[in-house]
Amino acid sequence: MKIKTAIIGVLSGLFFTAFIYNIWIDKFIIKYMAMSLFYFGLFLYLSRRNKPNWFLLLCCVITPLVIDASVLITYPGIIPLRFPFASIFPLLGCGMAYIFLKRSKMLFYVSLILCLAFFYCSYAFFIPGIMAGILNKEQTELYDSPILAGTFYDTTRKPIALKDMLVDNVNLLETYFVGCGACDEKSPEIKKVSTLFTDKELTIIYICNGSTSDFKEFKEHARTKWDNRIIYLYDADSVLDKAGIYGYPTEILTKGKKIVSVTVGFNELGGRNYVETEKNKIQKILHENNK
Repeated sequence: MKIKTAIIGVLSGLFFTAFIYNIWIDKFIIKYMAMSLFYFGLFLYLSRRNKPNWFLLLCCVITPLVIDASVLITYPGIIPLRFPFASIFPLLGCGMAYIFLKRSKMLFYVSLILCLAFFYCSYAFFIPGIMAGILNKEQTELYDSPILAGTFYDTTRKPIALKDMLVDNVNLLETYFVGCGACDEKSPEIKKVSTLFTDKELTIIYICNGSTSDFKEFKEHARTKWDNRIIYLYDADSVLDKAGIYGYPTEILTKGKKIVSVTVGFNELGGRNYVETEKNKIQKILHENNK
């Protein structure tokens, strides 16, 4: 019975966790609440033939904990959002189910109120704070990236050496792929930034990952999002992959042909102050140029 319980718990957790992390929902709190509800139900289901105990809890949460902890190796850039913060929610669901099974209405209602308060604080304070920290974290390992020496293609398939497009002042390179929700969410904010500086002060270049998007998709996306202040380029030679850029969007600010800032990711909550932060960064670089 224990083996069967473990198999059901692990496989159910594997399929649901993989599903919830791979569908595009731009509100992290919705994903995390769904995780809590699922594991609440899973714990109740497994409790029908098993006594609620530590073994049952482990069967339920081992899969999401392992998946979340894997980012310590595969994608440390999203620590601590994915691990350990996201791992709290499956545990909350199981904990609520355990209290529910104890048939103590008062304790259950008190716990429910505390959970709802935690969900609200996560939405309003914890997740925005974590995301702001991730967005502001400098990805220094990309400072020596070979991306600036790469060759890309414009919407007419004309090859363009990126270094020939960079101005002496500030260049904002935004890497993306077609269908990237966070990239589309960030795009209007970049356009707001573009209105704060002249063409001579700031050049904006979008680079589409050709490993994820084909040229036809890139061209259509550029047409629908067209802005005269933005240069649209396509990476047909996997330059971004070879440069170690895997998180999207990745923004690279350069001072002439020197990388001075790299940030990965974007989220509505963590990006609330994006325009003001970006303006200050660019002004600082321009001020250093004028010294």
